Amino acid sequence: MPKNELYFIHLFNDYSGSPRVLRDAIDCEQENGNQKYLFTSEHKGFLTGVMCNVKTVPYKRSTNKFAVLCYFMFAQLYTFFVLSYYLIKAKVNNRQTQVVINTILPFGAGLAGKLFAGKVVWYVHEVAIDPRPLDILLKAVLRFAADEALFVTQYLQSKYAFLSCKKTVIFNGLRGDFPKNIKIDPNQKFDNKTVLFVGSLKSYKGIHSFLRLAETLPELKFVAALNCTSDELTLLKVIPKNLEIHIRPSNLEKLYMDAMLLVNLSIPTQWVETFGLTIIEGFSFGCPAIIPPVGGPTEFTDESNAVQIDSRSFEQLVTCVENISTDYNIWFNMFKSANSVAQGFTTEQFQRRVSPYFSIEKLRTSS
Repeated sequence: MPKNELYFIHLFNDYSGSPRVLRDAIDCEQENGNQKYLFTSEHKGFLTGVMCNVKTVPYKRSTNKFAVLCYFMFAQLYTFFVLSYYLIKAKVNNRQTQVVINTILPFGAGLAGKLFAGKVVWYVHEVAIDPRPLDILLKAVLRFAADEALFVTQYLQSKYAFLSCKKTVIFNGLRGDFPKNIKIDPNQKFDNKTVLFVGSLKSYKGIHSFLRLAETLPELKFVAALNCTSDELTLLKVIPKNLEIHIRPSNLEKLYMDAMLLVNLSIPTQWVETFGLTIIEGFSFGCPAIIPPVGGPTEFTDESNAVQIDSRSFEQLVTCVENISTDYNIWFNMFKSANSVAQGFTTEQFQRRVSPYFSIEKLRTSS
């Protein structure tokens, strides 16, 4: 029986949601690491230390848009030729191959997979990419090369109606490195009066609304866990005294543990959350949430555990935070519901759902 080989492609390794999901998916099977390959950048992130043969993609970030384009295109050429070499070599040795591409960015890998792999699976996390011409190119390659596409929510799948390939929705799960059987004291949690924001330092993520919220409610404590660098933090001109900032914290679970309320303030017209992994993470620690009124988060939340608010409706946002933070009965009912929802999103449940695409053993049974 010929051996199967799995090739995973993720362009930029960091501590954001899509590499975290990919890491947990790859970890669904600890054996057969010698038959699994990962193409990604050399940066530190969730994919660091994964049980795969890692091939470094020469990709960098820059504040210069022209430089970013050059890095991006070179990374596509590199991935296309190196991946093609491995796939052709596998075919010569009578080995079955499957390429799994994470995010729509690595189109070079898609073309190589279409030409030389047995199957190309695209794991889609985003609605669109800027600028528009690049988005058109990426989706054209996706339509041409994908044998199957995986989506993290029904909302996201609806944005790819143009695809004729098989489409499957697989909800994300909780991070594999998060603690299990968490013991939470609801009274202490409520008394902490802490409002938590977890996300990147981007205006469309609502960071400025969060700053304004902290200024407006000085009696509450606000904490921001930001995926940014110290240099980027200087973009925040004024930081309120009741706001505590953590840059890429290693103790994120403690921040969830201490928080009374989690807020996702993404501006719907500028950024739509395709899933909202931080909301499920917060739910696992009993944090009810304020979420945008559109996108993926609306598929696994309801009024018993989350409140839908457009962050641009600032007075409504303030009133909601005040109501939840001052009424223990309202908060406690949301706390219980949030914790209950999280029990349906364990890492093990997620890994069982994705294992047909990420497990050598499962591929053997289907090939």
